Parts: sequence; structure tokens; C-alpha cells
Amino acid sequence: MSESTWQLLVTVFDTVSAQLISDRLNGEGVPTQVLSESAIFGAARSCQVLVPTQLLGRARKVLSSEQLSDSELSYLATGKLGTDRTG
Repeated sequence: MSESTWQLLVTVFDTVSAQLISDRLNGEGVPTQVLSESAIFGAARSCQVLVPTQLLGRARKVLSSEQLSDSELSYLATGKLGTDRTG
């Protein structure tokens, strides 16, 4: 596919979240491209997840069927629970 046939689906602010979204979509048969401002895995930088234009609707449906909360995405990105009050 040429570059012009890809459409922005979502922008996230870490590579881990972008990769999780990409993996989820790939598992549902939607190819992805992840464009990142950072070459370091897990770094807090803007990442864009692109999908083929003709599959944009399907990609949105896949993501909306299992929407992650901000705290879930934060946990997946950092491995830390935001509500941990044990110590």
C-alpha cells in the first residue's frame, strides 16, 4: 500500500500503548503502521497509529468494542497502579 492510502486512527503518547493498539488491530486482521517521535521503546512521545483508509471504519469498531481507560493505558505503559496506597 502506498503512503497515501493510510489514515490516522489515533494518537497516543507512549510507544507501549501504540504497540498494544497495533497488536489488537493486527489480531483482528487490520494492518497498521506506527509512527513515533521517539526511537526508544516506551518513551513518552507522540505516536500515531495509521490504518488503511478502506479499513478505518473496521478499526474504529474494533477499538470501540474494547475501549481501555486512561488508567488502564497508564498501567500498561508504566506497570504502576495509580491507586496503589499500600506504602
